Amino acid sequence: MFVAGVSSAGQPGRDGPGSYGAMDYFTRVSSHLEWLRAVMAGTVARTDLSPARSNARSVDTPESPAGRRLRALVSRFQSGDSTRIATFVHEHVRPAKGPQAPGQDVQSRYRRLLAEHRDLTIAQVLLREPYHVDLLVKTKDGERILGVQVEPRADGRIIGVLTGRQ
Repeated sequence: MFVAGVSSAGQPGRDGPGSYGAMDYFTRVSSHLEWLRAVMAGTVARTDLSPARSNARSVDTPESPAGRRLRALVSRFQSGDSTRIATFVHEHVRPAKGPQAPGQDVQSRYRRLLAEHRDLTIAQVLLREPYHVDLLVKTKDGERILGVQVEPRADGRIIGVLTGRQ
């Protein structure tokens, strides 16, 4: 048996999960193969997966379409300014297709993300692909994963945001 991809997050559609307009986000298993093998072999402990706890360390995000969009999003979150988030969404996020359920529109989603990630610091880059980057970030509520997927173009707009607990 082989696993090629893992669903890592999703956004409900018009009538909830699995309905029209629902979006799922996947990660390519081969991107994490070395780590998976080490975990399965027992040579890596869970604590080995977290970055050093020093705030002095600087983390370089990838110089890629997804990396640039993610850096811009992080700076808007760190500003704590909902107007800057609204402008960012208008300029950098592809509009959703079809009708959206109340509270599921793009602006509402990013306002919720701002509330969850206002005080974040980047701890580690977990996935570096040209059009998909995932970060481990620290917030007042602990470590979280924050990632973006962009259209496959150099100036691609964000088509998905992944958030979750580690």
